[in-house]
Amino acid sequence: MTRRNDDELALAFEAVLSAEPEPPMEDLTDKAVAGGRRALRLRRTALATAFAATCVAATAVGVLLTGTDSTPRPDRPEVPAKSPSPTHSTTPPVQLPRPPQPTD
Repeated sequence: MTRRNDDELALAFEAVLSAEPEPPMEDLTDKAVAGGRRALRLRRTALATAFAATCVAATAVGVLLTGTDSTPRPDRPEVPAKSPSPTHSTTPPVQLPRPPQPTD
């Protein structure tokens, strides 16, 4: 660059800078802090919404895959559960008849 171009560029910068007064520094920092807080609040809201939607979807998939409906279906007969067998029986054992003995 030549000296003439440097002077023209410097004059152009001075014209731009002198056109408007600088804003007060407090105004800039307050707006920047408020904008940052707004962005954090928006991010937290979006993450909470995404987490809630994921939980609802996972619960729905789990319920659908387990098939826990309360209405009986004809293809699955309802069989009552067996009671556990006790360690010793309170009823006497059943005596079966003996087969006849062959006679010689």
